[in-house]
Amino acid sequence: MNSVNQLFFCFTCALVATTSALRVSPSTPNIEVDNPPTTIVLDNYLNKEDQGVKSPEGWLIPGKHSVGFVHIPKTAGSSFGKDAKWVLPKGIGMFSSESCLSSIERAVSSPNKTIGTFVRHPTSHVYSQFLELKDNRWGAGSVKNYGNVTQWLKSFISNDNIINEHHPSSYHPWNMQSRFFLCKGRGQRYQDVDNDQAIPIMKATTFVGITEHYQESMCLLFDKLQPETALPEWCNCENATQWSQFKSKNVTHRSRKHSVTDMSQEDLEMIGKLTTKDKILYEAALNRFVQEIDELEKRKGIKVLRQWKAS
Repeated sequence: MNSVNQLFFCFTCALVATTSALRVSPSTPNIEVDNPPTTIVLDNYLNKEDQGVKSPEGWLIPGKHSVGFVHIPKTAGSSFGKDAKWVLPKGIGMFSSESCLSSIERAVSSPNKTIGTFVRHPTSHVYSQFLELKDNRWGAGSVKNYGNVTQWLKSFISNDNIINEHHPSSYHPWNMQSRFFLCKGRGQRYQDVDNDQAIPIMKATTFVGITEHYQESMCLLFDKLQPETALPEWCNCENATQWSQFKSKNVTHRSRKHSVTDMSQEDLEMIGKLTTKDKILYEAALNRFVQEIDELEKRKGIKVLRQWKAS
């Protein structure tokens, strides 16, 4: 078993909840914005400690050049909104929204656009969706009829078929991550898309962040945006003091602490049926991520990727 398969096997076996793909012209990540942002929402968001704050929408950071961020719900997008300052060079702005990739591409309309997102292990991703709805006033009404995650998952499945297209839940977990690469407008609710097309789109991107390797992903993105600059000290995973310099905001939206080990085997099997395409997408994204980190480590002479540890 090679290192990539070992890593994915550990993810799958550990089933642990832990706390996004840049589509860009290969020439340069710095892009001219035709219409500079007029509304900046990050001024207050960056320093707001309220963990119940809604996900940031719009131009988070002003700048002559821009990055567009596809915020797939529950993949650390809100945390990234606060942490982006760690990796964005001076003069680079960022637009973020819980919208499909096609919508972000239109929002950041320059020809050499940069678009980004994180992907997450499907099991922890779906469980986190439910708890986000259950524990927050904005989403609680859409899941009020489901007392626990088991009841919620069952409501999407009938005779092994995902047929509940008009479910009242504010999140529809059916291959949500794959859907965001292909859908139109907003991707939280069900849309009929060919999820097999998501893999080629993901492979055509420049950066794929992995939620479970959030800090390493930030190092990779730092290098994508400013490859001639030495990596920050907090990218050195072999030096605990340096590694700890990175202080993520880790936005939880006041969701309860949780682990996928809280769920039953029945729950895990239902999530498996709801995320068949997302599992393939995630494994492909993880495979690419490990290869890119390996190349980065060799080029920079620094160890970045930590081994997966169950908790």
